[in-house]
Amino acid sequence: MARPSKSGVDYFPHDVDASSRKTLFTIESRFGNNGYAFWFKLLELLGQQEGLYLDLNDDSNYLFLQSKCRVTELEANEILETLSKLGAINPELWKVKVIWSDNYVQRLSPVFLKRRVSVPEMPCVSSFCDGNILNSDVSVDNGGVSVPESTQSKAEQSIAQVKRTRKPRTRTVYESSFFDDFFKNYPIKLDEEDARREFKKLKVDGDLLADILYGLDKWKDSSRWTKDNGQFITHAPKWLRNREWEKEPPDVQKGEQPSGYKLPKRQNPKT
Repeated sequence: MARPSKSGVDYFPHDVDASSRKTLFTIESRFGNNGYAFWFKLLELLGQQEGLYLDLNDDSNYLFLQSKCRVTELEANEILETLSKLGAINPELWKVKVIWSDNYVQRLSPVFLKRRVSVPEMPCVSSFCDGNILNSDVSVDNGGVSVPESTQSKAEQSIAQVKRTRKPRTRTVYESSFFDDFFKNYPIKLDEEDARREFKKLKVDGDLLADILYGLDKWKDSSRWTKDNGQFITHAPKWLRNREWEKEPPDVQKGEQPSGYKLPKRQNPKT
């Protein structure tokens, strides 16, 4: 049996002068290290996707992107809008919350040619719209008769009916990928199933995941966990059950930042 072809990539180029080029220079100037890290973490995510595009109409994708990049939803939107204006991501697709980078895909084309498969093509904007009925020159199909935009009354009634009958999207409050992101960062890999149950009870969203990972970094840097080869590290289920990410390790002074990244600023952080 032939080995199935891979849909993503294992690597992408990171040029040594990347920060001096237009895209990175601009977002780093406007958003600091958060902008720099966001861009390359976004490229990492794109490389893992089938078709090399990321659909942010899926709430779990958007929450995971924010959590992975350690930014708020507002900051993520501002960075993505800037990338769209710079042409780093396709502006038309970004209008429908889909991320696609022409330059990124073109630079990866040798990988797919080496595999002897087609280079991924840019997805069609219309396939991500909320129904072509709302985005075409012909507004509605009323009983098999096309109604032009000039006949607003019937068109508006039909569009309203579509909106009423369209099934609303539900917001996912727990994703197994969130737990995986937590557990792979936990220093000891014991009691995974118990930890998963405790994690699920918390109904973790993207903001809470960012808080948990930030708190975990503080504990990983603490002398309590690093001394004696880590024998005093709390097992993950108990750490989650006691909400230890909200507490300061005994040897970490208030305001001290753990290595790695900075806690996203939020007006009303979860407690």
